[in-house]
Amino acid sequence: MGAVPERMPVLRPDGSRGTTRTSVVQLTAATAHRLEALEAELDAEMRALAAEGRYEEAAWSRDELAAVRGERARRAGR
Repeated sequence: MGAVPERMPVLRPDGSRGTTRTSVVQLTAATAHRLEALEAELDAEMRALAAEGRYEEAAWSRDELAAVRGERARRAGR
C-alpha cells in the first residue's frame, strides 16, 4: 500500500467536483500532530474565506473542520 494523498477527489452532494482532506481514510491514517495542524489550517482557511465573502467555500472548510475535530474527539475517547 502507498501513502494516503493529502487531497482526495470527491463528488459533492450538489454535483460539483472538488477535493477533500478529511475522508475517512485520510483521517484514520493521520497522526495526532497532523490532525492538530490540519485543524488550525482549516480554521484559518474558513475564516479567511468568510472574510472574503466566499461563503460556500467557507462552509466546505467548516465541514472539513468538524470532521477533523470529530476524529480528534474520537481518539480522545469523548
